[in-house]
Amino acid sequence: MRIRLSVKIFVLSFLVLGVFGAAWGARAQEGTHLTINRIDSSAFPSVTAYLTVTDATGLPILNLGADVFSVSEDGQPAGEYVVSEAQGSDEPVSVVLAIDTSGSMNAYARKSDGEATTALGNTQESASVFMEALADVDQVGLVTFSDQADEMVSLTDDKSAIVEAISQLTAQGETALYDSIVASVGMLKNLPPGRKAIILLADGRNNSSTFTFDEAINEAARWSIPIYPIGFGNIDTASMEKIASLTGGYSQVKPDSSELQQAFDTVLEVLRQQYVLEFSSMFPADGKEHTLTVNLNHQGTQFQDSHTYIATPGEVVVSFSGLADGDIVGGDMRISPDLLAPAPIREVSITLDGANLATLVDEPFEYIWDSMAVAEGDHLLEVTAEDEAGNIGSLAVQLVVRPPISVEWTNPVDGGDISGQETLTVNIDSLAGIAKVEYYLDQELIEAITEPPYELEWTAEGVDPGDHRFKALAIDVNNQSAESEIGVRVALRNTSLIVVLALVILIGGAIIMIPLANRRRKRIAGAGAQQQPAMVPGVEGKDVVLQELDGLQPGHTWELGEEEIRIGRRKAENDIPVAGRSASRQHAVLQKSEGQYILQDLNPANPSVVNGQPIQGQHSLSPGDTIQIGESTFRFEITSEEKGEERE
Repeated sequence: MRIRLSVKIFVLSFLVLGVFGAAWGARAQEGTHLTINRIDSSAFPSVTAYLTVTDATGLPILNLGADVFSVSEDGQPAGEYVVSEAQGSDEPVSVVLAIDTSGSMNAYARKSDGEATTALGNTQESASVFMEALADVDQVGLVTFSDQADEMVSLTDDKSAIVEAISQLTAQGETALYDSIVASVGMLKNLPPGRKAIILLADGRNNSSTFTFDEAINEAARWSIPIYPIGFGNIDTASMEKIASLTGGYSQVKPDSSELQQAFDTVLEVLRQQYVLEFSSMFPADGKEHTLTVNLNHQGTQFQDSHTYIATPGEVVVSFSGLADGDIVGGDMRISPDLLAPAPIREVSITLDGANLATLVDEPFEYIWDSMAVAEGDHLLEVTAEDEAGNIGSLAVQLVVRPPISVEWTNPVDGGDISGQETLTVNIDSLAGIAKVEYYLDQELIEAITEPPYELEWTAEGVDPGDHRFKALAIDVNNQSAESEIGVRVALRNTSLIVVLALVILIGGAIIMIPLANRRRKRIAGAGAQQQPAMVPGVEGKDVVLQELDGLQPGHTWELGEEEIRIGRRKAENDIPVAGRSASRQHAVLQKSEGQYILQDLNPANPSVVNGQPIQGQHSLSPGDTIQIGESTFRFEITSEEKGEERE
């Protein structure tokens, strides 16, 4: 009979334990709290939410993966998100200490080291140590309660003010515990989203409150503020646990006030445990309020919390490196703005004086602007950038447009006369470095100068007298160029003047001598005198050549035929090229006429020299004559002997 009774008792006990065990598991499950502590949308569209997940006892649930969370914005699923666990997070905490100052707190107690004190004394010491453990950015408020609840110190980051106020506390009266909860919630409820908590420290039961238990708890739950009760003495343990479980806090009941310091440390550790949820919002930065909802699937049960945030308009910062108001620009200009935006850049538009130049939608958002396509002078260049969140930023700069390079002659002057040696100089104004300056005479390149001061020493020797044109072409390092032309008059050299004077004298003498010679001939003819005709060498049937003594091809023999032979400095235009810039490009022609070879100058101002004497016009060549043109010298030769022909 005893055995059967024992079996029945055992079975009954097992069933009772099973029922209560299941009830406790369900309670633990139902007591899980998901709290969105704070949402940071200052870098919108990047959004960061700080979450706390606690069990029925108020302790944090750790090691949850991202797969147990789901996220939505205004009821629409969010895009990709990342969830990470942040232990020891330095996110700021706002805490209100609600301290019991009823008469029972004067009860005798001992400190942890055995020294005599009161319950209030232990509370003051433990709370002061708790202040030292908080971070500089954490805020603390102080509420005391006895016959009524009093707000002693508003939220502040000045921990010393809290410590000073705590040190002045005295104990007397009843216990308005529920009123202290409502007063503490009032301190925290209007703060921006963030981690908030009430630490409720009491040694007795509520007996003097205006608000009921349910009213106080509902107020805390409405504003998602967890309460962390710490009780000792004649405390209602069940009431403390219920307060914690219904608000998402954690209850601690200690045997006496000597263990309060450990309880404070536990609360601080719990407050530092968080999950960090990061995602990119799909909404534009419209400055409007949106609702973030986070769902948690924990052990088959769904938990949810929602919080609003502002799609904060951000700032797109547009800047230019090396470009500012009033800068002078010219030629091709690379517009490459520096862009800093909360979200990836969607579009960059560039306008000039309000008219669109370009719209760029791809990186690197650069544009080459030909500033010479607009008139010289002031222009307003503006760059506007928009990111994918709708944030917009712009920058406008006033620029002065001018040619990138200009060149102006300083010597010689336009229309001036030149002769002999000249220094060709130009003034160059360039926004970039100068690569070279090319000098031209009559469109023919003289020389390219690549070093400052970009001057050229030039001589008029060998240049035909008369009108000519100089051109200077300046090219910068960006291959931008500018040119300038002037007209000049090359004067006769002194030697040419002497030749001209000599010719004038010879012609004048001939004018005088010809009549005299005619009169003399008549006298001779009248006297019946007989004269023999003069003999000159002929060239018919003979080999005739020009032997080059000095010049481009010394020792070369130039055979002369029936055709006209052209002589000059330009090889492409002449049959016989000569050396020296003193020779004309087309200097003379050599042609056969009536059995003679005649040298005909083409430029009377630059005569050829035969046997050391300048010639004028035509000159009949004789064997052995030396001909000098420029720096080339020739000898006229007949290679076979025959009788000369008479000249009448």
